Amino acid sequence: GGIIDEAALVKAIKEGKVVAAALDVFEQEPIPADSELLKLENVIVTPHLGASTEEAQVNVAIEVAEIVRDALLGRGIRNAANYPCLDPEVAKSLQPYIVLCEKLGGFASQMVEGRFQELHINYSGEITKFDLTSLTMSIAKGILSPILKETVNFVNAVTIARERGIRIKEAKSGQEGEFVNLVEITIHTDQQVRTIAGTLSANKQPRIVKIDGYYVEVAPFGEMIMIQNWDRPGIIGNLGSLMGANKINIAAMTFGRQTPGGKAISVLNVDSPISPDLLEKVRRIENILDVRVIRL
Repeated sequence: GGIIDEAALVKAIKEGKVVAAALDVFEQEPIPADSELLKLENVIVTPHLGASTEEAQVNVAIEVAEIVRDALLGRGIRNAANYPCLDPEVAKSLQPYIVLCEKLGGFASQMVEGRFQELHINYSGEITKFDLTSLTMSIAKGILSPILKETVNFVNAVTIARERGIRIKEAKSGQEGEFVNLVEITIHTDQQVRTIAGTLSANKQPRIVKIDGYYVEVAPFGEMIMIQNWDRPGIIGNLGSLMGANKINIAAMTFGRQTPGGKAISVLNVDSPISPDLLEKVRRIENILDVRVIRL
């Protein structure tokens, strides 16, 4: 109603510019009995019922309930206004990777310094047979959410990133490497270049498996401490003692190095928030180069 200029439509049909039309919504409802549209043989008009009948309202209610049920049961999300719509079978395959990609983005956002300039996203393995737009959207959402006050969702994340001058480049490689599937992000800021990569564990849980080329195995959830240090005796012991003295329970820890005695990366999952004072104490431990708290 009002979207189409009815007088212009009548004129176009009479002049042969429009062959035929079918309408169920009109500028004035119900449609006046003397409307020119009713006089044209090649125009079909039907009542504007929408969901105004009892049967239609019941069917709409059932459909909404089924959509919510399927979303909560992990069967895919249909007809969402702010979430990528995927075929149910594709959604079943990609949903764990959507979670992984948002976690990777969130972790990456908190481990870098400087203003974001460019993201290089490389997908490899079996997942490359799918349209991976939803994964890129998830990465962008994960990166932007910790640093912006405005609401970031799966639909607007890529647009917001580009509006802020962040270039996003994607690449796919169908060949399997060290992992059946791998998502690797290289982040370029005005101060540094960092990389992070992740995959799914055997039970489909997100895992970060590489940080700046160091092999790790991080469950990206909750409160974490990421530490860059020299690989020297006593680092892990001193760190554990400090956490224990401050009643911080270490739920999990991963350690990655490239050469004995060289630089290393450690990531701790902890059960309690890390205070600024405790963070400063960690920084003062000998041979520790950098410490960051990551919250997901």
